[in-house]
Order: sequence, then C-alpha cells, then structure tokens
Amino acid sequence: MQVDVQQRLRMASFRISATLLLVPLIPWVIYYSIAKYAGWKHIELLRYLIPKIWASSLLRLLGVRIEVDGLENLDKYHVGPRVLFSNHNSRLDLYVLLAASPVAFKSFWSTRAHIMSEKFSTLLWVGRVLDLFFVHDKTNEKRTMLEFRKAREFVKRGNTLSLFPEGKFSTDGHIGAFGIACTALAVATHAVVQPVLILGTAEYFEKPRNGASKQNVKVFFMPPQSTDNLVRSDRKWLAQELVARMNERLTVELRSQ
Repeated sequence: MQVDVQQRLRMASFRISATLLLVPLIPWVIYYSIAKYAGWKHIELLRYLIPKIWASSLLRLLGVRIEVDGLENLDKYHVGPRVLFSNHNSRLDLYVLLAASPVAFKSFWSTRAHIMSEKFSTLLWVGRVLDLFFVHDKTNEKRTMLEFRKAREFVKRGNTLSLFPEGKFSTDGHIGAFGIACTALAVATHAVVQPVLILGTAEYFEKPRNGASKQNVKVFFMPPQSTDNLVRSDRKWLAQELVARMNERLTVELRSQ
C-alpha cells in the first residue's frame, strides 16, 4: 500500500512538472514549425535539442540525476542506419534516454505508454510536430505493421531509431526476451545495434523505496553490434546474443553499485 501511494505521488509530481515545463517549450515548438516550413537548415539541431533540454529539465525537477558512461562506445558522427536497444524498467526510461543521448533519434512509443494512456495531449502534439516517434498500437496490429515499415525506411535512410525490444517492463530487473520484429528490423536495414543499459528508474518511479525524493540513474552505452553479415534467419540469434551480452554487463553494473 505504501509503495502504491508513493508511486501515485511520483506520477502526480511528473504531471505537474511536465505541465509547468510545457509553458517555455511551446514557443520553441512553434518556432520549429516555422523553421521547418521555411526550410531553415538548423531544424534538425532544434529537433534534437528541444526534447533533450525539456527531458533534462523535467528529470531535474523530479530529483533524478543522470550519470552517463560508455560514450566512447557510441560514434557520435556515425553516418548510416543505427538502432538503440534499451532495457525497459520504467515509464521514465525514454525521458532518461532523451536527456542522456548525444545523438538525435526517433522512438517507438506504445499506445499503453503513460504519455498516451493518460491523455497528455499537449505532449503528443509536441511529439508529432517534432516528428519524434512511431506508434506501436497494441490494439491494432495492422497499424503497428504500417509503423514498423515506416520505421524501417527511416533507418534505411541512415537515421537512428530507439527501441525497447522487451516490449514491457522487466519484472525482476534482468533483461527479458527481445521481440524478433525488433532484431528483424535491424538485420533488414544492416543497422549498427547500440545496446543501452538504464539503471535506477524502476526504484524511483515504479517501485519507490523509503520515500526518497532524489534518485541517481545510470545510462551505459555498450559496444555496438554490427549486422552487416547477418541475414533474416539470424534475427533470433541476434536477439539472444544481445540479451545475453546486456544481462552480463547489467550484472557487472549492479555489483559495482
């Protein structure tokens, strides 16, 4: 019962903080819309900086401090298809990734994610204007497949896509099985797969402990995995290989805390 109350307080704090930060965010989104319509060259920089600054400010208001490690494993100047595969423990994970990533990316957002299920319509508007996401509609398989095709073409054009391939929160802190559709997308586009570990979000947001008002979260970028020599039949192997590698590193990170 105590955890449930704390989690409700976390959500209320999130809603208040997110709403407050929308006030300074909206003019920038409007400016982005004008810049995009005018064809100004700095729109891609804005599409990266606006959500990054907003997510970083939101997390600071919530008392979340982020430590980023392993940046030497991430090629900031990579030109070509790339996918970020992140573990998934909390509804805060995407905001943490937005704040921590030194590269721009689009995401797959689920219709069951709280940004949609709790009807944060303004945030949805911001995401659509900035073109930040594809939609994984768990109630409409046809729409989801259409979005996957769009995402595949996006990656093929040399862009970066972020995915939470487990498809749900981890129940025990370890990384569960990856969806084959995610690794199939990586193989089909010959994308570099960048595993990303996020630690500490569940303890703060999903399973609050001792009413702590602050939380340190760690983001670790692991060495990338090439898919250049892989074919469609390797997608299951790739999923298993990534889960094994990420769980091995996760164990090391947890022991060091």
